[in-house]
Amino acid sequence: MINEIYLYFADNLVQCYHLKSNRFIEIKLSKRIFKEGKIIHRPKFLHEFKVLLKKYKLIKNFQKNKIYLITPPNFEEVDKEIIKIIFEDLPIQELKLIKETSLYKMKKNELWINFNETYAFLTTSHKEKKETIIWNDIGFNFLEVLKRFLLSYPRIKKIIIIGHGKLLYQKVKEIEKECQKKTFYYEEPHKFLLTYFTRLNRK
Repeated sequence: MINEIYLYFADNLVQCYHLKSNRFIEIKLSKRIFKEGKIIHRPKFLHEFKVLLKKYKLIKNFQKNKIYLITPPNFEEVDKEIIKIIFEDLPIQELKLIKETSLYKMKKNELWINFNETYAFLTTSHKEKKETIIWNDIGFNFLEVLKRFLLSYPRIKKIIIIGHGKLLYQKVKEIEKECQKKTFYYEEPHKFLLTYFTRLNRK
């Protein structure tokens, strides 16, 4: 029997869905372990993640423990190698990496924004390819940057918001008002990536 664990990293958060117990868990780790959804401090991550696995009894003995990790748009080949090395030190038998942007149900006239506390991913579809830019300071002049961005993509008619953070719902209202674009967010936008992929994977 396979014990499946679904993960996503954002800011200093680990978001986890454990299939067998049907639990969504969101845990804060120490600062400076992640940067833009990627692990930048291996020893700290390993220590704190092992504690998380033990505390919530996510690893099952005598079962195949499989992790699905949803990776951010800025994830590169070197990041894949780093993550594989890190997970070799954990009691995990299989690791599968899933591109975040592959879960965007995107049309050509849409912009998807994944908000976090300190950064955002802005993704559009152009010539059948998804293109993402990163904005590293949500609190600084984000609306002005977004308006300039939209001028470069006049075909965008709709904005979809996912992610988390205190500013998310405030930003939805501001974007719709200032940018004059239809702006929507999913119910429980912080869970969208995990819940949507889990649903797809179980079909």
